[in-house]
Amino acid sequence: MFGVFVHWVKTAPTQPPTSDNLFTNNIVAHNEYGIRLAGDTDVIRYNNLWGNDTDYTACSPGVGDMSADPLFADPTAGDFRLRSQYGRWNGKSWVCDDTTSPCIDAGDPANPYSAELQPNGGRANMGAYGGTAEASKSRASEE
Repeated sequence: MFGVFVHWVKTAPTQPPTSDNLFTNNIVAHNEYGIRLAGDTDVIRYNNLWGNDTDYTACSPGVGDMSADPLFADPTAGDFRLRSQYGRWNGKSWVCDDTTSPCIDAGDPANPYSAELQPNGGRANMGAYGGTAEASKSRASEE
């Protein structure tokens, strides 16, 4: 099973395998292959690859990539929100967990985060809810 697999199709016999895709802020966990790319111009950055048999195939980790347990709320029940001691939306209300995911405030600094409720750490979270109003909260910044 692949987490992310990019395949290209030649339109001409001499066409090089390029695709110019950007893969950012993803969490790819518990697959046979984490990311496998076909193009040599794909960009990988600020992702968490965790618990895959092979994390990177035909590519290398990018800037900001990590390999750490994402601490999903309840993946067996399909809840891939990130645990947070400062607040996690459970679908009905905000709850506080005993641990905080390393994926909080670890997304690409160039990505918008203003939709994340305060405190949001001034940076998007990785994963499906990063940059949204359902993003898990951060510790309040000290100013």
